[in-house]
Amino acid sequence: MSCGTDEGFDENTLVVPTGYLRFVHTLSEGPEFIVEFDNQLISGFNFGDVSADQVINPLIDTDLTFSYFDETGIQEISTITVNVDIDHTVTVIVTGTLAKPQLLVIDQSTDINDLDVNVVFAHGAAFAFSGYDFYITQGTEPLGEPIALLNQYEASSTLSLIPASDYRLRVVAPNSTNVVWDSGLFSVEIEKNLLFVLHDGFGPDQNSVKVLPVTEFGTVVFDESQNGAVRFSQMVADEEEGVDYYLDGNLVVNSLSFQSVTGFQNSETGLREITVTSSSDPEDVIVESTFTIEPGTYHTVSLIGTMENSSLDVISEDYRRISDRASLVLSHFSSSEGNVDARIVPAGSSLADSLLLSLVFGTSNKAVFLPDSYEIYLTEVGTDDIVGGPFRINMQSGGLYRLYLTDQMGGGGPTLFLPGDDLNPSFNLNSE
Repeated sequence: MSCGTDEGFDENTLVVPTGYLRFVHTLSEGPEFIVEFDNQLISGFNFGDVSADQVINPLIDTDLTFSYFDETGIQEISTITVNVDIDHTVTVIVTGTLAKPQLLVIDQSTDINDLDVNVVFAHGAAFAFSGYDFYITQGTEPLGEPIALLNQYEASSTLSLIPASDYRLRVVAPNSTNVVWDSGLFSVEIEKNLLFVLHDGFGPDQNSVKVLPVTEFGTVVFDESQNGAVRFSQMVADEEEGVDYYLDGNLVVNSLSFQSVTGFQNSETGLREITVTSSSDPEDVIVESTFTIEPGTYHTVSLIGTMENSSLDVISEDYRRISDRASLVLSHFSSSEGNVDARIVPAGSSLADSLLLSLVFGTSNKAVFLPDSYEIYLTEVGTDDIVGGPFRINMQSGGLYRLYLTDQMGGGGPTLFLPGDDLNPSFNLNSE
């Protein structure tokens, strides 16, 4: 035996036993989390996030605490103690609800010498069906038999896949052949371990769910085939006759007037051609463009600018409602106003206490707030010089709020705050 500086000691061949720990946030109503372990802290851990692998000492109990901030301070969500084996990765999935959080612990070995890929499925969806069937096929194969049948907050045993480039994962509602999520074709090549986590979705489909691939090398990319949805708005102040919207040459919106926003309608996903014309003359093309409708996603398409210089703005919407938080999106569509800062303060407070959102014309910016009454001011960039507001808003827990900044009818200022989404009683997510 040799050690230290003894003859025969080679530090290059010294193997230190290690284990790995990672976290997945699928608690869909939860805000950003804080994860504490081994005197370490991960903050800003948001829904859908997968942490990097954390190297820890194996075969030793490690205490984990998950928490978040609210108006009264730090609120603990849950705690757990894990013991990671040598050359193993333990994944802790945070799911459930804030009232009843659930922690799923998945233990996978990294000491794998064969060519097969080890796969585990986990059901972390809180607001959909209590059980789902998982099917893995290749190419154009039919569903066949499910590879896993999972109840809510369950994980499968470890299964094996042979590396291939034409796998397809489908999730089916219980006691049916109704496919609620379809990965499209994807490759499984160099990964040792795969973890597929079912979580709540917030798209147009009823009982919307999605699957999050948790991988070592990030090689699994899904080409999902869920529906997308789109709505349209008209924010060009000097357009007086209304506009028509066409998708791939088909009329989808007729005579949309200034400051109007349609409801959502389901649409095929993929690259789409969009044309906007004057309602009085279909040959009078105002703007032509293309955009991509993503699967399982809501989109807002807005005509902005002026009749002499118009363009289309496309926003992918995030309609996840967060408990103990309110979400606010500001869309700057006022062509007469340059770039501005939005200063958002609790009602009655000074600008010194404000949250600042930079607003560039033709873009949107989003922030998340504790429930309270707020005032929104527009100021010149980098100054306290007020050019608009205040707009007073009472933001409630779980709220989804939108303000469009627009010109006055006919064009020019002062800038108007046009309420949308939960500020507009007509807002709902049901497709027309």
